[in-house]
Amino acid sequence: MKISIKNTVVIFPILLIFVSEYFRFVYPVAGLVLKLVSVILMVIIAIVYGKLDKKLVFFSFLVVPFLIVHFFASFSYRAACEELFRYLFPIVVLFYGYTLRKQFEVIFKFLLFFLILNYIAQIINYLLWWQGIDQWFYIYSPTGRVNIPAVSGILRATGLMGFFSVFGFFNIIMYFLISFLYEGKFKKILLISTVVFLFLSLSFKGIVTFFVLLFFLAKNKLKIFVTSLFTFLIVTIAFPLKVVFFVDNAIVRLRAYILEGTSARSESYRIMFRETGFLFGEGLGAFGGPASTKYNSPFYEEVNFNWFGLPNLQTTDTYYPHLFVELGFIGATLYLLIFFVPLFKLKQLNVKYLKIILIVYIALFLDALFTYSLNNLVYLSISMLLIYPIIYYGKSSKIKSTISC
Repeated sequence: MKISIKNTVVIFPILLIFVSEYFRFVYPVAGLVLKLVSVILMVIIAIVYGKLDKKLVFFSFLVVPFLIVHFFASFSYRAACEELFRYLFPIVVLFYGYTLRKQFEVIFKFLLFFLILNYIAQIINYLLWWQGIDQWFYIYSPTGRVNIPAVSGILRATGLMGFFSVFGFFNIIMYFLISFLYEGKFKKILLISTVVFLFLSLSFKGIVTFFVLLFFLAKNKLKIFVTSLFTFLIVTIAFPLKVVFFVDNAIVRLRAYILEGTSARSESYRIMFRETGFLFGEGLGAFGGPASTKYNSPFYEEVNFNWFGLPNLQTTDTYYPHLFVELGFIGATLYLLIFFVPLFKLKQLNVKYLKIILIVYIALFLDALFTYSLNNLVYLSISMLLIYPIIYYGKSSKIKSTISC
């Protein structure tokens, strides 16, 4: 990748978003400022450098009135302001992705470089953890308690991202991008590395999503099943106690989230189906998101929300109830449609690129069942930002359809 002023400028907002994750742990105010600066830069660059997708503009104009109405319907303007910014993040990222529609190679090579940098950082994380040294991504409570992201005595891989879930998601996306579009040096090593570090993140939903996508795309599905089963047996023989712990943990989560519904996440879906208005919702910041708990939304008491013994959670850990309760059915549906506006550009696109785009959507929207990925700038920067560039790269790659380094 040639280092030019234009390449540096278009990548800079993405770099700021990644850097902001570090400051989110060590100096939260700086992390927030960096995110806001990155969004402002995206808007400026989109205006200066590129045309706007007319269909994206049209759908944005449909959604904005709902955001404005529900801003004023909020119980707190402070809470509404915070949530309004979060609702605008995906829209800004999509506009910026359209601006970068001809820069896929630049974005991919930057992400590949950042991926390798994450692996180096994670190796250092393991060394420091092994030596018992405190690290920047540990969470410290006011009482002095240190929360280390570990399961069964194993440190979850977070790389430079600070959060195991987004790190696992990053590896999923990069695995398929490398698999489909990269023909440079060390391809097999990179593919193996993405799988290894996905498993090291110990992100249960990420690992399940990965295997679902593999199985969905595989021509020989029996081979995938047998290989997965064989790998599981080998790991079980090598680490029986760890496997038993992880299986038990998975069963507990399955019961809490799905079978028995004894979690804030499952409770929020009950509230969504019961309380979602058709035309109007409860207002921005009312339910589910960090602003709702930060500013003590009265909606939780009104619906007698059950936190199942975890009243200090910052969110309800799932995105869709938050969206539908706050904006109502019509507003939420229109908002979700914005994510799919790039699909109007799919005409005459090769099947290979259609598969990649489908992978990104499935991975992101499945993740939103367990996180706030649809309004998280890091998640959006490694998913929705890529959609327009992938589409235009696919249409322009008549002869050269892969990237090399």
